[in-house]
Amino acid sequence: MVTANGVQIGSAVEMVLIALALADRFNAILKQNDAAQKEQLRAEQRLVETLRDSEARFSGVFQCMPDYVTVTRMADERIIDVNQGFEALSGWAREDAIGRSATELGLWKNTAERMRIVDTLVRDGVAKEVEARMHTKDGTLRECLVSASTFKAGDESFMVAMVRDITEAKLKDAALQASVSARQAAEWPTRSRASFWR
Repeated sequence: MVTANGVQIGSAVEMVLIALALADRFNAILKQNDAAQKEQLRAEQRLVETLRDSEARFSGVFQCMPDYVTVTRMADERIIDVNQGFEALSGWAREDAIGRSATELGLWKNTAERMRIVDTLVRDGVAKEVEARMHTKDGTLRECLVSASTFKAGDESFMVAMVRDITEAKLKDAALQASVSARQAAEWPTRSRASFWR
């Protein structure tokens, strides 16, 4: 015979068993979530380490390039980074250039040349080996080849520009051309007489 106390005890036991099953299931879910969070944390740590490695490699390449390199934010034309090549060629220290524009530093001899490069960047996304005349900090004029491209980081657009000083090469080329012209001018009377007598 089932008594009221027996039904109550059975219901209580049932409730305890259900509670234990729910607690066991809840603990399993917590362990799964904990394991997933730990794996997510490990993945994020690996990503951060990979980004640090990549940044270190980029920084090493960026700094050892003999050409001068600038990274400029397109929205306000402020320089956000320069390499040692920039310091060597322009005469401007990194800390003096960052946060300023190339115009403020007086780097461009002719702003029309700069605008031609910017227009090419806007149109094509890249400008390659455009001849331009650049000023150093002390006002010395340098003949240069400028290559530039744009990229996005987050919501902002940036320009990376590489500038190669070709002043010495142009001077040597001009001297060679002058030497060839002088030699041809000196040989011309001799050739003219020789061809006249034939």
